[in-house]
Amino acid sequence: MQISVLTKQSTENEIVSYFRGVRELSLSGKEFPVNLDEVWPLVYERKDHAVRDLKKNFMQDIDYQVSPIFEENLSGGRPVDCYILSLPCLEYFIARKVRPVFEVYRRMFHKTMDALTAPSYQIEDPIKRAQAWIEEQKKRIALESENKQLAEQNAVMLPKVRSYEQVINTPQTEWLKTTQQVANEIGMSANKLNKLLIAAGIIYKAQNGEYLVTANYAGWNLHCIVS
Repeated sequence: MQISVLTKQSTENEIVSYFRGVRELSLSGKEFPVNLDEVWPLVYERKDHAVRDLKKNFMQDIDYQVSPIFEENLSGGRPVDCYILSLPCLEYFIARKVRPVFEVYRRMFHKTMDALTAPSYQIEDPIKRAQAWIEEQKKRIALESENKQLAEQNAVMLPKVRSYEQVINTPQTEWLKTTQQVANEIGMSANKLNKLLIAAGIIYKAQNGEYLVTANYAGWNLHCIVS
């Protein structure tokens, strides 16, 4: 498989082709399928800057590995460090920093890895794997249906919730009515209304002549005294 070097000028087709090769290496069991030399030009102007950030932000032998190779020149061979990256390291070190590159990476790897980690993929028997896949799709459809129902319920409840919030956030004196106003609305005098409320055990007349709510209804926030 011929590996190309990705640069800021690489086309989407070139990026797709490169990631396809990386994916094949990863699926074959290669833990570190990416050579830093092939991807650092996507983000960095110089390789040493990329190496510096790699060592600073990632862990050797977990996110990347280093192996010496010999580079030939006119004065003879000399050892050069070769940095190879894991897929997670590639994603966070390179791909996520360039939006078009990450979009290609996400399409090719995230969906693929989701499929590879699904329970049905782990079943060897093809019939049982197909049955498990069907069950997974049923659960997915049921979940989507449930989410849709919740969204519809929220759409119905939202105006009611907003109306309730408007009431409780409105100062009490703006929505409470005086005894006289209530009496006028139901067609009787305020004195008669007070007598009915006293008979019902809702209010009582204090010694100073004020009408107060009884203890049974004091916590209902049905009244306030306006000075």
